[in-house]
Amino acid sequence: MQFARSKSVFIALFLMASMIAALTALPIVNAQFGPQINTTATYAFVGAKPNPVGVGQPVLIHFGITASLPNASAGFSGVTVSVTKPDGSTETLGPFRTDSTGGSGTTYMPTMAGNYVLQTHFPEQWFNFTGFTAAGIPVNTCTLYKASDSDKLTLVVEEEPRPYYPGVPLPSEYWTRPVDAQAREWYTISGSWLYDPDNRFAPYN
Repeated sequence: MQFARSKSVFIALFLMASMIAALTALPIVNAQFGPQINTTATYAFVGAKPNPVGVGQPVLIHFGITASLPNASAGFSGVTVSVTKPDGSTETLGPFRTDSTGGSGTTYMPTMAGNYVLQTHFPEQWFNFTGFTAAGIPVNTCTLYKASDSDKLTLVVEEEPRPYYPGVPLPSEYWTRPVDAQAREWYTISGSWLYDPDNRFAPYN
């Protein structure tokens, strides 16, 4: 009876020791694996606002790819936007670095009337990232983002300036609150307005 009990204790201790040894060896085994290598297709895009627009009026160009990155401070680099003007000449904007969402923006001011053609060009590039498993084991991920070009976008530019985002003049007669939020020029008389910091203080209001 005593022998059987000792044997059971020995087996239990042996199994416990085996489990501890296996758990201790897991991080070592995982750490020996190389980085995860991935390849991802990309889809470039381009947009322009306002469109149509007048000669000499600024246009906001939004460009990038639809993929995002896991690190908020990261971004894709080398992104360019080609601009084909109405006279057939071309201009390249950039290279730019996107934010972590995969997109960025710039302004462009057309100098002649006609149709402009915009296209985003994303170059092939690697992005390396180190994450951690639930057990706290570091995992290196290397992703190759393939090159891509966006569809071509036509920007219509007219001779005459086009009105957009028109302002609201200050009142010339009695007025009451609340003030419509679209009357952005009224910040000088209504105070506490969403504007540049140096213009937010309106005394005696």
